[in-house]
Amino acid sequence: MFGHGLIRAKTAAFRQLAAMIAGGVSLSESLAIIAERCGDPRLAKSLMRASRETSSGKPLSSIFAQEPDLYPPLTIAMLEAAEQSGRLDEVLGRLADYYERDYQLRLMLSRETFYPKILALGIIFIPLLGNTVRIWITSTGREAFAYILKYVFLYALVLAVPVAALWATWQSLRKSETGRASLDGAKLKLPLIGKVVHRLAMARFGRTLATLYSGGVPMSKAVRLAGEAMANAKLRQITDAAADKIQTGTGLTEALAESGLSDTMLLSMLRTGEQTGDIEETMNHVASYYEDEAETAARQIAVAIVPVAVIIAGIVVGFMLFQFYGQQLYGELLNE
Repeated sequence: MFGHGLIRAKTAAFRQLAAMIAGGVSLSESLAIIAERCGDPRLAKSLMRASRETSSGKPLSSIFAQEPDLYPPLTIAMLEAAEQSGRLDEVLGRLADYYERDYQLRLMLSRETFYPKILALGIIFIPLLGNTVRIWITSTGREAFAYILKYVFLYALVLAVPVAALWATWQSLRKSETGRASLDGAKLKLPLIGKVVHRLAMARFGRTLATLYSGGVPMSKAVRLAGEAMANAKLRQITDAAADKIQTGTGLTEALAESGLSDTMLLSMLRTGEQTGDIEETMNHVASYYEDEAETAARQIAVAIVPVAVIIAGIVVGFMLFQFYGQQLYGELLNE
């Protein structure tokens, strides 16, 4: 999964490349100029290598295909279609738009989940810091330090060990396609979170399919790649089955419905797009709708977490106060 900085750098590079090619600059020279201006060192190195190899007549798609961790199958498929149709500048512009929307989607998720993450950390560490300060004031710094070491060990035992075990189980399951599908299917059924996961997946499917279709990629391949973009193995099984049906002549909407896609809103709009012959615009509308829905659902989760976190924090603080005054009262009784 790409970081935000790399996505921004790729967006800028593809947009500049589209403009320069449309302006008559050769592909090799355009790549070299953009590589010099690129803010991401890894991407700059890749673009400079592409500049050298395209100057000898090698296709850009085959050059980028040698770095699958940097250029996903969607990018390669779009470039292959562009090279066959001679619309490289247009397709590069569409890729830039795609990566820009993907960046905005990631930014939205980071923004909406930031406050709940801070609250969770606060609930874990504020009691530790509060008790440490209390011990330091009422006793000695050495005892306060010993208290920190004690509870850091307890946190590691109570939190880190179970989390590490869950992580190991998660990684083990994700090594097989069946395990990944089971995990991703479970995510879709989670209260509140499942709604966000589903809507994000549908948004990515719609946006990716629109981008690939507009770039001239064959429909069966576009559906398969759009399924990969959803980042959900359970849903990808549906799109893979639909892609196989499309290759045998089944229509897009019918293939998805027969393969098990139960999202009536997406199927209804897609059927309209097939009837009007404007699948690209229809799927972009679908993606925009689900992006808005995912943002709303993520915001609802953030709002719902706040009162729960405040109640938990209040209980923790109340326990700290009870413990503090209880120790003082016990000390006074002993002195008497």
